[in-house]
Amino acid sequence: MTHDQQRSLPAGWWRSAALLLVTAMLAMGAPAGAQSARDRFVFALSGGPDTLDPQTTAATLSFQVNKSLYDTLVEPDDEGKLIPGLARRSTPGT
Repeated sequence: MTHDQQRSLPAGWWRSAALLLVTAMLAMGAPAGAQSARDRFVFALSGGPDTLDPQTTAATLSFQVNKSLYDTLVEPDDEGKLIPGLARRSTPGT
């Protein structure tokens, strides 16, 4: 096979390759939407929750995540008495 018979790369191929490499490096280094520290919530766990549906799990890790994501209408106070959480007021037995 002679030099003339060899398939050559198109002109400017190195520019395309360099642009692709730079784009990939920038995409890996920047978080989605260029979030600031105030836009993110970092939460360390020893594993992953099995679901984010608080009605379908009894797993401790899921409970920890769900407690951080969701709030309740009522919640117990220090004495165990239910008090309004998200609710404006709560009337027991209704």
